[in-house]
Amino acid sequence: MLIDRFYFSRSFPENEITNCWNQGFHVMSAAYGNGQWVMAAASESDFDGQQWNTDGVFPTDAINEGWKSGKDIIWISYGNGSWVVFMSGNTGYGDQVWRSSSRFPEKEITQGLKDGYHVTNLAYGSDRWIVVLTKDTGFTSQVTASYPEFPKNAIQKGWDEGYDITVLTYGGGKWGLTLSRGSGYGRQQWITDSNFPINEINEKIREGYSITHITYGVGMWAVVLSEIDAGD
Repeated sequence: MLIDRFYFSRSFPENEITNCWNQGFHVMSAAYGNGQWVMAAASESDFDGQQWNTDGVFPTDAINEGWKSGKDIIWISYGNGSWVVFMSGNTGYGDQVWRSSSRFPEKEITQGLKDGYHVTNLAYGSDRWIVVLTKDTGFTSQVTASYPEFPKNAIQKGWDEGYDITVLTYGGGKWGLTLSRGSGYGRQQWITDSNFPINEINEKIREGYSITHITYGVGMWAVVLSEIDAGD
């Protein structure tokens, strides 16, 4: 997988999604901040049959229809008054569920881990958290926590212990961070900036990194870039 394309749009990027699909690319993430949407796409991916939905109300029915047609949630975020969900086929995932909570969903995550799931998405909108829990992710160990400030120390500690950033989001005055072992990632780097860091991202892409997470919080963009093994 190579997530190396990104697009900007003041309105929700419907045309950009269509253009991606027409070029054989797959959308991997979309985040809203500072008056614009930023969308990342993979020029190389095994995914197929993507669908997206955006709605002011959490799109439960659209997700259920996606599951029935063999797709899995690969991205959820909230921006500009709407939930955004992307689903894809051929993810390699097993069973998948989502849970909702008005507080950071520690209990839901703990129960999910006990039941054999791992966190694959975390988002905040409309005064509630949504966590997506998935089986057969390849993760061997995982920790999720919330922080009042950007969790740079927790990230470094995780890297030192063999974990990778697999989820990073902001909402309700907290940064949510999931660190996982078994992600298949190589080296990682995070970048924060009040303006979307185009030049730094392009430099890392030229070095072989992929855009594995985009989020916006407290007036800044946060982008995670990772080296992804060719087989993933």
